[in-house]
Amino acid sequence: KRRVADTCIHCGLCQASCPMGAIPADPSQTMSGECIACQTCVRVCPVQAVSFSRPGSPHSPLFLPGRRDTLVALGAGVGLAFLGRTGLREYWAQTEKGSIMPHRLIRPPGAVPEKTFQNQCIRCGLCMKVCPTNMLQPAWQEIGLSGMFSPLAVPSRGPCEAGCNACGQVCPTGAIRTLELTEKMWAKMGTAVIDTDTCLAWAHGQSCLICDEACPYGAVRLKRIQEQDVAVPVVRFEQCTGCGFCEHACPVQAQPSIRVSPMWQMRLEQGSYVQEGRRIGLDISRGGQDGDEGEVPSQGLPPGFSD
Repeated sequence: KRRVADTCIHCGLCQASCPMGAIPADPSQTMSGECIACQTCVRVCPVQAVSFSRPGSPHSPLFLPGRRDTLVALGAGVGLAFLGRTGLREYWAQTEKGSIMPHRLIRPPGAVPEKTFQNQCIRCGLCMKVCPTNMLQPAWQEIGLSGMFSPLAVPSRGPCEAGCNACGQVCPTGAIRTLELTEKMWAKMGTAVIDTDTCLAWAHGQSCLICDEACPYGAVRLKRIQEQDVAVPVVRFEQCTGCGFCEHACPVQAQPSIRVSPMWQMRLEQGSYVQEGRRIGLDISRGGQDGDEGEVPSQGLPPGFSD
């Protein structure tokens, strides 16, 4: 727990340097729900008034367990490590035939390949906090123990705004690359897939063009098919970025009839997404302009985050 001594001179350095904004106007206070105990405030304090200690022991160091606490912690750590390496419900980014990929393993745009991502991501939550649509949510058990608390893109909660690249700007470890907006457009998160068994147009013959109207990249098109009474939506994979606007806007309740899957996602540790996208046949554009040349207005970072 963060503690501030009476020697504090209220210089404001701790408040300005806190990456989570957990220190209010009064530096002696702490918003515990936001604090990640990174101890940046301890390092920048010019009078060494800030410390971290166990509750009830103001002068004790943060980690000073007894023998029993040490054995319990050691046993719990060994048990979790064993469970995490058994392979149950885990995804280790293998490429051989038969590899299992969770159907909701959708990472933020610009995320590096999965194995590197899990090694670099420190689960700080900054990308989730800065996401303006709440699309980024912490993983629980849907991708295994090794991926817990890492950010997942959940389009049903909110889409990925074309004019936002905030998650890459605030990521402190490079697990999410910092991309220009015109480059970020090509960082394909996945591909939208239509469930024809529940789609209002495909399954029920009702006219619906919401996903077509919602898609900012023109990847969803209405098509006339002889067996159907109304025009039905189809997805052009080469134009879909996996942004999730279609899934978020779908009127079908409980489980949208069009959902983003990790199929054909593009995750590069280095290099140009534009060049790689064109090499594999993508054609990402907005408003009829080429994604490499078209300008996308930047919304900048939300209040509380600086460039």
